[in-house]
Amino acid sequence: HRMVLPSSSSSSSSSYTTSTAVYEAEDGDGDDSPVEVVADVSFESAFYAHYFDVGVERDQVFVPTYRVASTSTTSNITNNYNNNNNNKTVASTSSSSLSSSSSSPSQKQHWVHVNFNSRYDGTSAHMRNERPNLNIVIALDISGSMSMYFSLEQDRKTKMYVAQASLLDLIRQLKPEDSFGLVVFNQHATVLQPLTKWKNTDEIDLVKRIGKLRAEGGTSISEAINASTNLFTSSDVDVSNVSNRIMFLTDMEVSDADGRSFLGSITANSTNNMWTTVVGVGLDLTGNIIKTVSQTSGCNYCNVRNRATFAQLMDDEFASTVTPIAFNIKMSLESSRYRFEAGYGSPEVAEVRAGHDLAISTEFPSLQDAQGQTRAGVMLFKVADSRSRNGIGAPPAHEPFTMRVTWDDLSGISRTHVQTLSFFDSKETMVAHQASTPVAPSSSSTSSSSSSSASSLSSSSSSSSSSSSSTDVILEDEDGSLFQNGAVRKAVLLVKYVEFLKKYLTIRSADNTVQTMTLGSHIRLPHPSHHPRHLPPLPLLPLLLHYRLHRHRHR
Repeated sequence: HRMVLPSSSSSSSSSYTTSTAVYEAEDGDGDDSPVEVVADVSFESAFYAHYFDVGVERDQVFVPTYRVASTSTTSNITNNYNNNNNNKTVASTSSSSLSSSSSSPSQKQHWVHVNFNSRYDGTSAHMRNERPNLNIVIALDISGSMSMYFSLEQDRKTKMYVAQASLLDLIRQLKPEDSFGLVVFNQHATVLQPLTKWKNTDEIDLVKRIGKLRAEGGTSISEAINASTNLFTSSDVDVSNVSNRIMFLTDMEVSDADGRSFLGSITANSTNNMWTTVVGVGLDLTGNIIKTVSQTSGCNYCNVRNRATFAQLMDDEFASTVTPIAFNIKMSLESSRYRFEAGYGSPEVAEVRAGHDLAISTEFPSLQDAQGQTRAGVMLFKVADSRSRNGIGAPPAHEPFTMRVTWDDLSGISRTHVQTLSFFDSKETMVAHQASTPVAPSSSSTSSSSSSSASSLSSSSSSSSSSSSSTDVILEDEDGSLFQNGAVRKAVLLVKYVEFLKKYLTIRSADNTVQTMTLGSHIRLPHPSHHPRHLPPLPLLPLLLHYRLHRHRHR
């Protein structure tokens, strides 16, 4: 589920919007030919760029945590835009729906913010001595395309140079009891280092051999995964009670047939508890690769565009990348009234269908900063209320509902966590409920099924473990929107912001039709400095969001 570094490719996930706008060149050389500008916007990238206060878990490997929010739809500038992550075109939106933005003040949009906390959350330095021992084989692409430069690298380093440097960063993360192997591949695969205990490896000689590598030739990634798999099956290293992983560092310049064979091998290896990480070097992974890898148990992927992000991956996030904490996760919202309407945070979450349960193949630990705030892995769900009819005659929003999560732990034992949540109409009701709710008991760590129940506003809602710490400060906006804490508020604002950008970019690139002009009139900022015929300039939008996200921080 958890992306380490998000892709910026529109093909990577259905939640990406790509906008192509044409402008007149203004370089002063007399050339007024159109210039094509492509912009990519995604919910995943927006979430990944921020940290969230979701609590700190000190004991348990995997604990679901929840926060809730109820926002006023009358202030939602995107309430008439299809935000179910399917990127409908503006032309498919009727002008009648665009013009019906007003709604009853009593109507609320409900949200549930979910995070899976773990004692392994943190940085690689924190996890190094905590994570299970690791058997890892690195498959390094040395084909000719790796000699190309990173498009965003200012000092013009090749993909090969950056991959070599990052590999040297990676081996510094290994523990003496870990095992390491290295396969390099172009049109052929070569074993440069058999799978060997790290304490028995000649590190100086290995560094020299890595430094001598040069990029040339074609690419056969299917040969690479076969050679890497054989290192596990032919090695004397114990592979039964440790984490076994093949990590590919590649730009994925492969043929269709080679790519299909590669993905088939990833799936087959997973059934034998041999997992794969695919690091796209300087090139966005295709949607097919992302979908297959993210839905395969124990596997994950990421993209890196420059030396800085590669170094961050190897230095700060290596341990979390190679350490799964839960498998075959199923999340359901149990209620006769409420149901999932849309999800945000990852490709798997974005694919949740209205009224259906969410399935996640694997969960990994999250990166945390010095203040214990978490980046990546945050999920936000828009919740539909079946008893709301455009805000007319809707009953009070304080009917309890249940969140149920089941998963397989690292030993293959099935676990269950159950928690009761509620939405509320006023801050006073939320505060009173929080004060009257008892602390939930810890979930059992030994039985095959465990559960805990607590209100969404319980002080223990950040974790079912009593060792977790979190401070929830209920926030209320001027329009009556209620947020259980700053984390859920930040997530909701990011979703609204990305939806706004999607519409903005669509309008900038669209023809002047009745639909686009009507839509444009609805998203213009009501500020006197903006003429009604002009949209606000794009560079202002991040500044507006920055203010909204941080204005509660010092209260």
